[in-house]
Amino acid sequence: MVLTRWCCVLVLLGGLVATPGRSADAIAPEAQVERLVSAAFAWHPLMVAARQDVQAYQATQHSLREFYDPRLLAAIGTGKRLRAIPGASLGYGLDDDAATVEAGVEQAIAPGLYASLGVAHRYRWDALGSDDVIQDLVGAQIRIPLLNDRGFRQYDLQQQRALAEYLAAHSRLLATGQTLRRDVILAYITTLETHAQWQATTAAAQRVSDLRGEAEQLARLKVIPEYQLLQATLEVNLRLEEAVSARLAFDQAQLQLTRLTHVPPTDQPMIPNADLVSWAAGTTLDVDAAPVDAYPRRGSWLERENLRRRGEADVALARDDLSGSLDLTAGVTWQGETTSGHYGDSALLSRDQSGGAIALVYSRPLSYTGPRQRHRAAVANLEAATARRVDEELSIQNAITQAQLAYTAALERLRTSTAAVDLARQTLTAEAERFRLGEGLSRNVLDAQKDLTSTIQLQTRTAAQLLRAKAEHHFGIGHLPAPLWQALSAEGTPP
Repeated sequence: MVLTRWCCVLVLLGGLVATPGRSADAIAPEAQVERLVSAAFAWHPLMVAARQDVQAYQATQHSLREFYDPRLLAAIGTGKRLRAIPGASLGYGLDDDAATVEAGVEQAIAPGLYASLGVAHRYRWDALGSDDVIQDLVGAQIRIPLLNDRGFRQYDLQQQRALAEYLAAHSRLLATGQTLRRDVILAYITTLETHAQWQATTAAAQRVSDLRGEAEQLARLKVIPEYQLLQATLEVNLRLEEAVSARLAFDQAQLQLTRLTHVPPTDQPMIPNADLVSWAAGTTLDVDAAPVDAYPRRGSWLERENLRRRGEADVALARDDLSGSLDLTAGVTWQGETTSGHYGDSALLSRDQSGGAIALVYSRPLSYTGPRQRHRAAVANLEAATARRVDEELSIQNAITQAQLAYTAALERLRTSTAAVDLARQTLTAEAERFRLGEGLSRNVLDAQKDLTSTIQLQTRTAAQLLRAKAEHHFGIGHLPAPLWQALSAEGTPP
């Protein structure tokens, strides 16, 4: 009756092994990993946020093109002793004792000048004796910055800054993808590891239960004393507790993998421990890869490099603000007048219909307190960005070296643990045979069974550590399969 009860418990545990996941198809584990990574890339909130950041910064960079959009200026009203090019930067063309309607367009034109064109229509009361005079004015003007913003320097630097921010956002997307891929691979390895550990503890509980059954039969035949049943019964309870604990760890690992990939536990591909060990034993590592070659492939380093370039643009902008403003302005006008009709084409109040103006306009703050402090802040931010990039380089170098050391150690440990498993199986077979012949104790068989279970678990842990070291090394050198790299590169087209 006792033996039947333990067998039922073990059958129940064995039946649950197949429920949390599905057996992996004939597809290689590496391909299963990339399927899970692709699923994570498609839905994970951090990837969605990173993609939207790229779109936002791309739109911000494109918005600077409004610099070359024509600007319309319009006014209506009266004025006192005013005469300027309509719609230009020198002022509005309102005049004395007159109603005026005017409009002008200003356009930035490379390589560094602003052009304006304006028209005005005035109605002057009693300007020619008792006659009202209608005036029509057409004017054009250019303005050329000679110091501050020379050659549209401010616009060019703003473009450089916006481009650096866009590229930094794109680099964050790459970094997010690389980190997510690493996390998915590590989570899948942990899931396979805990699944194998659960299988090992369940198999151990089955072996102990079988031993107890044999001990009961031998005790009935008076081959061994009945007290040897006590240790076997204790071991059954201990192994069942380990199986339940291993099942909990497996369930938790599956939930973590589901959180990353959105793949439910029932669809997560599982492989037996032997395949996990074979996968680990078949891995290779490029130990000759130089850390400096990994920098341009790491999204985190690229982000810091682009932020440093943004800092360079900020310093240049702040330095440009330290110079005064000197503008060369030149313009021409034509004015026609009439006392009848709607449009003027004669010279009545003015001696000449054409006119012009040229001027140098200089301005600067009496104190450069603001520009100097902004320049100081920009320089400090640039130095900080440079230091962060150097820190990232050190972090990458350390991560690659740590992964190489961990891989080398795990590979050697996997060889020794695999040999230990073979020896433990042989020892268990020998001790079980001695027990059946009445030459050994159940304690010896239980010890041999525990040794086998421990070596199998050690082999599983070592195989998982080897695979983790491989994943960390791939992450350190910025490795991404070509399809994923192309997909991330296509997320937003660099301007």
